[in-house]
Amino acid sequence: MAPDTDVPRMGQAPGQADELPRGVEALRQAFALTKAEAPILEQLATGSSLAEAAERLGVARATAKSQLMRVFARTGVSRQSDLIHLAMTLVPPVRRP
Repeated sequence: MAPDTDVPRMGQAPGQADELPRGVEALRQAFALTKAEAPILEQLATGSSLAEAAERLGVARATAKSQLMRVFARTGVSRQSDLIHLAMTLVPPVRRP
């Protein structure tokens, strides 16, 4: 299944669907995440399961799991809950107008 390119991600206005939200981009840069790894983190941080994230991003579940394992290695965590805690600690919540 192809990713929903017309649907903006958390914190984005319509028309910005190809860009990462500022907070996720900051995490991507801080931990040297690739542009493929950052959307996995974003999906998980917004409450998606790994299977849901894979489907939304249009990748196989095995690919998403591999990307998640690389995110774990880069961030120094070993559990999904620790990763989400780290992301929420480093990135302030997005406030909607």
